Amino acid sequence: MEKHLRLDKAAFMLDVGGSSPIRAREAPEGSEILWESSNPAVALVGADGLVTGVSQGDAVIRAEAGGSVRECTVSVGYEGQNPCLPPSWGLFIADGEPHVFHGRVYVYGSRDCPNGFMAGAPKNDWCSDDYHVIWSDDLVHWTDAGRAVSIDCIPEEIRGTGTRLWAPDLFKGPVDGRYYLTFCTNGADIYIADADNPAGPFGNIKKMTMAGAEVKCIDPAALVDGDEVYIALPFDFIIARLDPGDYSRILPESKTVLRHVIDAADPDYYPFEGPSLRKRGGLYYYIYIASRKGEHVPTRMDYLISENLMTDRRETDAWRYGGHFIETRDFIRAGNVHGSFCEFGGETYLSYHRMAPGYERFTRMLNLDRLEFGPNGRAVCERTSSGAKGAFRLGETIQAASACAFSGGRDDDRFVLPGKDGPPPGCPPGYAYVRLEAGAWVSYKWAGLGETAVGIELCWRCAEDSKVALTLIQGDAEYKYLVDAGGGAGFRTARHPLELPRGCCEVRFELAPSPRPVETAGFELVWFRFIY
Repeated sequence: MEKHLRLDKAAFMLDVGGSSPIRAREAPEGSEILWESSNPAVALVGADGLVTGVSQGDAVIRAEAGGSVRECTVSVGYEGQNPCLPPSWGLFIADGEPHVFHGRVYVYGSRDCPNGFMAGAPKNDWCSDDYHVIWSDDLVHWTDAGRAVSIDCIPEEIRGTGTRLWAPDLFKGPVDGRYYLTFCTNGADIYIADADNPAGPFGNIKKMTMAGAEVKCIDPAALVDGDEVYIALPFDFIIARLDPGDYSRILPESKTVLRHVIDAADPDYYPFEGPSLRKRGGLYYYIYIASRKGEHVPTRMDYLISENLMTDRRETDAWRYGGHFIETRDFIRAGNVHGSFCEFGGETYLSYHRMAPGYERFTRMLNLDRLEFGPNGRAVCERTSSGAKGAFRLGETIQAASACAFSGGRDDDRFVLPGKDGPPPGCPPGYAYVRLEAGAWVSYKWAGLGETAVGIELCWRCAEDSKVALTLIQGDAEYKYLVDAGGGAGFRTARHPLELPRGCCEVRFELAPSPRPVETAGFELVWFRFIY
């Protein structure tokens, strides 16, 4: 079979002055690889594929060998936040299942198309026809490892009616050390594939069966416990053991049904889909997403707890309702909140998604936040803008799209894409901005203000004579400021000296009342940062 050049990165983040190699694979034997950067002022690339960040921005690294050409995007100086990935990548990861291998966090999730439109598809819908695995060594700098598997990789005789790939999960074989991807299609077929690398690519695809019959379901999740591997599936919300001799076989005699435990958990919510299995500190967690009764939008990530991973249907009373990790019902354009958690660097982080700002439905983006555990294994996660790093430092740029609370909640539609007036200063492609009308507010968590903070710098556009109410919240204390936003037709940046408190703050913007009509009064925030 003829080999074609493949790169181990499709996109990655790099600090200014930092370096990282791109490795070329499957190049024709004996061919020389030619490397080129689309913007040497942003990133340089050497003859060995070593990329060095020069200045903030994006560059495309091009590799050519034996008539085959591949490209990779490098984002230099991007300041990590929620959502996790730079908007310029256009990589919409949902249903994220995080796992740690060799000290590195890998996230396995579905990949959405912008606004749900996939080439050749009859309508817009959730997900796409392939998976991309992303990974990070610090939960701030991320790498897109590229396509891990696509629906075309499924042998035609077992492909079924599916056209898109839905939520996956992965486990490492406890005996053979291979990496197994469990996944599904929108045709409700469940598959398993394997690879020798946690980022893939995955092959040897088989359809999963139980008692010799195909399993029709979605959202498979897996857990390794000792030498055994278990799978969780929704609908009946089951746990079952996989055949150690063939992981594509679910052992029917091991099946435990948890639906009756979940149904009795909360009278106001009902279980929807998206199970995940985890073990932490001797406790097992069966995670699922739930919807408020009377609605069909699963915006809460609930969980059961047990000291034993029972696989005897007589022992399901060992499981008890723990509560919910996170609720996104009041988030802008609220949709499902599928995800799970992992332990990394002495902390526990929850992976979840939210609707991508500036897009319609079917477009979701990965977020990570700390999951705080209390007594009896119960835990809760607070949505933030700063994400896994805990707080923004002085001088870091906070994108408007990182807002984590809104006065209008789920029915709010103030995030919009730029029009014909071009990108504002300092904005990457794919940015979104937030528009505030009188009385509306938007909030960001958290900003770390040290002793040297002296003011705020903003990029915005607004009507003439508008003023913005800025509130910094520390517990019960609030510090209020009135910032003169000025006016004019275009986006602009300006610095405003302020006497700021020390410590970690929630930052809230609100358009102050204006004598102007509502249709002409408005404040459109693009980004801001606290200066020193």
